[in-house]
Amino acid sequence: MTASFVSQLEAGRTNASVATLRRLADALGVLVAELFDPAPLPSARVVRTEEAVWETGAAGSLLRAVTHAPQVVEATWCVIPHRSSVGPSDVDIEANAETVILVVGGQGVSVRVADEEFVLERGDSLACESILLQSITSPHAEQAEVIALSSPPYA
Repeated sequence: MTASFVSQLEAGRTNASVATLRRLADALGVLVAELFDPAPLPSARVVRTEEAVWETGAAGSLLRAVTHAPQVVEATWCVIPHRSSVGPSDVDIEANAETVILVVGGQGVSVRVADEEFVLERGDSLACESILLQSITSPHAEQAEVIALSSPPYA
């Protein structure tokens, strides 16, 4: 199912078969009936520790927290070894996510976005299109910590 088809369906320019409605409902994590009469969205969704999905990557841990189907925010805690660099795929940042936000903790980092280099200190943040993010470097004698927030594209 393409994004174009879903857009046409939402605009009322095309119709969906029952099978397509089932696939769409499954992808959204709702009942088919909710596609026609959706329940109101809650003001907040808490993801408890036992419900969270943690994965360990090359440079850190990835927490996938579902806010409300189909919106997903991935928070990746990255530990970057001293005087080394990591790329977006090393820290599980989806290359085709629209935006990534980096928040720096610990030592500062140097971030390469397209052809520009940004020096970020503890507490600084940076937002960019994820496709432009090239590397995150810890130039210090100690490791750096970065939290990367991104919203992956719809499946």
